[in-house]
Amino acid sequence: MKALRLTLALITALPLLAMAANGMTKIEDIAYTPQAEGGRGSVIIKLASPINEIPELTIKDNMVQVSVPGTFVWPKIEKNISVGSADATLMAYQFNKDLVRVRTVLPYSLQGREKQVSLVVGENSVELTFPVEQSRKTASAPIAAPKAKKNSDQNYDTKYLEKLLSDKELKQIAAEANNRIELKAGDKKAVSAQAANQQDEVNVTLSATDKDVNAPFSIANYLGKFVAFLGLVLLVFYAAATLMKKGVLKKGKLGFLNSTKPVEVLSTTFIGPKRSVLTIKANDQIFLVGSSESGLQLISELKNPAGFLKEGERKIAGDNFDTQLRTTPEKEFRLKETVSANREAAASDLNLDSFLDSKTTSKVKDKVRFSDQIKSKVKNLKPLQ
Repeated sequence: MKALRLTLALITALPLLAMAANGMTKIEDIAYTPQAEGGRGSVIIKLASPINEIPELTIKDNMVQVSVPGTFVWPKIEKNISVGSADATLMAYQFNKDLVRVRTVLPYSLQGREKQVSLVVGENSVELTFPVEQSRKTASAPIAAPKAKKNSDQNYDTKYLEKLLSDKELKQIAAEANNRIELKAGDKKAVSAQAANQQDEVNVTLSATDKDVNAPFSIANYLGKFVAFLGLVLLVFYAAATLMKKGVLKKGKLGFLNSTKPVEVLSTTFIGPKRSVLTIKANDQIFLVGSSESGLQLISELKNPAGFLKEGERKIAGDNFDTQLRTTPEKEFRLKETVSANREAAASDLNLDSFLDSKTTSKVKDKVRFSDQIKSKVKNLKPLQ
């Protein structure tokens, strides 16, 4: 835990050290001090060292802003104060890399009294003075006119007169309200026009560090950053190793994926007293083992583990790409071309045999006919006497 706290402290302090090394002044605190004379108040900005540039003062309705260049503040400062009899807000925040804005949000408007706001730069402080508006006195209830003593002789009806007076007062109040609304609308238009001219935004192109062109190249800054980064990485590894030694990070929590059983007994079949047959699965192989008093004896190895486990697995796995070719059953099939060729060869053999048979029979018939002709001629010969 100490190492983690030290790491967080280093990470927080590095930006502050870098800004202080660049010659920037830190804003330590802001405070409000009321002045006894003249109904004025002061906001004092406390600096760690004197500043070289003049702050910029901006007034917008009920907000007074002081832009202090060449300074930095960390963390952001925000306070709630009492100005007169109302609440106000003080805040100081980092606008960009070398500018801090200090804002005072008052509960009343300074429109038309901008000249009464002053800014004084001291040695280690900046004092902002502005007029303080006291709480408005509540309007006293109208004093009722003393009722005239009733004269027994003359009784006057004053209801109509009172109605006219009340209508006149209502019209006057409505006119004052309309004037206030018009003044507020004019103030809003002026504030919007001023805001259009000066927008509160961060320019990214100006946020880079200013580099001197003629300054010599120095590798010390890069080495310092590299050493700081390397030290941070080593601290993280050291913290992780310390947590593992203390048992916060256990090895069993990291090995949650190692749930595969290397060897598993699938089934046990008893065939006699103290004799049984076991089916054991080791990785992708299944063995049939006999168990007796003498121990375990290997009977055989099943050649179709998928079919043994589940018929559906066998259908999904298939045997088209079986690596054990010697155990793959041979399939007997005949191609169509081979069958047609065999048929044509058989037909040609049959035609040749019939042709040869016809030739032999024709020769025999010719021989028979020739012998018959000789015999007939011999019979027709006359005896020589």
